[in-house]
Amino acid sequence: MKNKICFTIIYFTLIVSCTNPSKEPEKTEPEASKEIVKKITSPDFSADSAYAFVKKQVDFGPRVPGSKAHAACAEYFQKKLKAYGLKVELQQAPITT
Repeated sequence: MKNKICFTIIYFTLIVSCTNPSKEPEKTEPEASKEIVKKITSPDFSADSAYAFVKKQVDFGPRVPGSKAHAACAEYFQKKLKAYGLKVELQQAPITT
């Protein structure tokens, strides 16, 4: 038992003493990727527009899946997002409601 403890202490001491703390950490990213940084600016937030969009969504009423209000709200979102130039893909699946 003493031999195992001594061996463990010696092994640990060798491992710790053989490390070089002044060595630079290895770089995981190539230098070129650091140079390609694009600054993305977001549009200004408009509280009035945000409120209008939320009001429009709430005006559909309760949007329980399978209801007319749910379908109308989904159609509104599709049209609105397409109007902003986004590609919209509607995902549908047979469900029981």
